[in-house]
Amino acid sequence: MIKTNNGEVISITPLLGTTSNPKPYSFQSLTITESIFGEVPEIVLEITSDQDMAELNSVHTINIKLSNGSKIEATCYLYDISYSTLHQTLKLLVCDSEFTKVPYTNTYQGFDSAISSCYNGEILNKPFATNNIKLYQRSETNLQFLNKILLGYKKDTLFGFSISGLKFLDLNEAIPIKSYQLQSEFQINKPISTSEPASFEYDTEVTERYTNHSKIRYGNHIIDVNNDYADLLETSSYNRVRSNKNIGEFSAETRTIHPLELLDLVTFNSTDGQVKNYYIVSKVIVVENATANTKYILYSINPNEDK
Repeated sequence: MIKTNNGEVISITPLLGTTSNPKPYSFQSLTITESIFGEVPEIVLEITSDQDMAELNSVHTINIKLSNGSKIEATCYLYDISYSTLHQTLKLLVCDSEFTKVPYTNTYQGFDSAISSCYNGEILNKPFATNNIKLYQRSETNLQFLNKILLGYKKDTLFGFSISGLKFLDLNEAIPIKSYQLQSEFQINKPISTSEPASFEYDTEVTERYTNHSKIRYGNHIIDVNNDYADLLETSSYNRVRSNKNIGEFSAETRTIHPLELLDLVTFNSTDGQVKNYYIVSKVIVVENATANTKYILYSINPNEDK
C-alpha cells in the first residue's frame, strides 16, 4: 500500500500484497500515464525487493483513494518486468491482456456492435452517431481495430482510454464539468498561446461523389471507395487534424492526485479575466517520496477564439 502526504492511498493487489498479507518491498515511485487517441493507460512501478513480485500477464487491481474521499478502481495486467540487482521496474496496462495481444477476424453491424464487442470496460459519454456501416476486423487485436475506427465515429468527437474506461468527447455538445481559477489551483508550465490559430485542413478529402462510390484524395493518391467508407476516412482525418492543429495548448500541474480525468472539459478563469473552455488530452500522475503530482496537457475547445 502506497500513502502520500496528502492522505491519498494507492493499492495494487495482489501485486503489492494486502494489509493482512503484505509483501516485502521498498517503494520507489509510481507513474500512471493516460493520453487520447488509443493509448492504453500505463502504470510503471519502481520498487526494490529480493523477491519476484508477480508473473508476467498476471492480473491485478489498482485502487486509488483521493484526498477528497473519491475512489478509482481498475483492472490491469503485468506486461513487463526488468531487474537491476534488487531494483525492479514493473509495467502494467489498464486492460486485459487479450485486448492488446489476441488478433480477431469479425464483421460488425455498425459502431455500437463493434465497440461493445471489442471493449469490456466502462464506455463513457458516447454520443449518438447515425453512421451505422458494416465494419470489418481483419486479424487485428481489439485495440488495433478500435483505434482504426473510432476517429471516424462522429465528426468533432474525440476518444481516449482512461483508467475509468473508454471515453468520448463531443466538442460541439459537451458541457464543462467544473470551473477553476487557473493560477490558484494549478501551476502553469506553458502559457496559453496567443498566436494565430492554424486553419483546419483535411488530410483526406472527397473530390468526386457518385451514386455508390466516391473518389477521395488520400495523401498523394486518389482512390475509389464506397461512399460510407469515404465518410469514415474523411471524418477520421478531420478529427485528428481538429485536435492536433489546436492553439491554446498549455500544461498545468498540481501537488495532488487530481480528480480531473482524460477528456474532461473544464472552464478556466485566468488572472486577466479571460474565461475559456479546455479539454484534457494527457494526464500523468507521479508518486515519489510520499509526494503526489498530477500533470495535465489541455487544448482549447475552440482555438479560433484564442486570438
